[in-house]
Amino acid sequence: MALEWVVLGYTAAAEAIMLILLTLPWLGGLHRGLVAVVRGALKPLLSVVPFCLFLLADIYWKYETRPNCEQEHSCTPSEYLRHQKSIMKSQRNGLLIASALLLYWLLFTVTTLAGRIEQLNQRDLNRKREAFRRGRSLANCELTCKLMCLPLELGLLRASVSSAMAFDVPSVGARAFESQCAFCYDF
Repeated sequence: MALEWVVLGYTAAAEAIMLILLTLPWLGGLHRGLVAVVRGALKPLLSVVPFCLFLLADIYWKYETRPNCEQEHSCTPSEYLRHQKSIMKSQRNGLLIASALLLYWLLFTVTTLAGRIEQLNQRDLNRKREAFRRGRSLANCELTCKLMCLPLELGLLRASVSSAMAFDVPSVGARAFESQCAFCYDF
């Protein structure tokens, strides 16, 4: 039975190392490759969940079948020490199971968030390239979007002719503002 706990310990350590490497801010170019490697390793690491449930059932079975040394003279001193050692091992193994499951969940969540951030960065880069390709300066596009689309994003007010005049933009109505915001922010 000790080999199972060693395997679970190494798995938890590998999960912790991958989680630390994923959250380091100074990796730069290696980050994208590391996310791909960890994403590929998540499926085989999913086997940790049923393995932990099996080991948890093993701890419960040992807890139910161990000798009871609650009374003062019911056990010899060696049996009492063995009983205390068994309780300590069960507690340690329970913490190992909980940490392995928690680390897997954190690794899955961080990998998902890193993939989403990468996707949003790519979308932002494509938006900037498209704005530049259409002949707009990047600063003009971002300023226009910030001035006209912020109220639309917040849902506080719709762009109107009077707000268009205040922003020094031709008063063409709310639909033109929405189409420009859709261009900049992909509603």
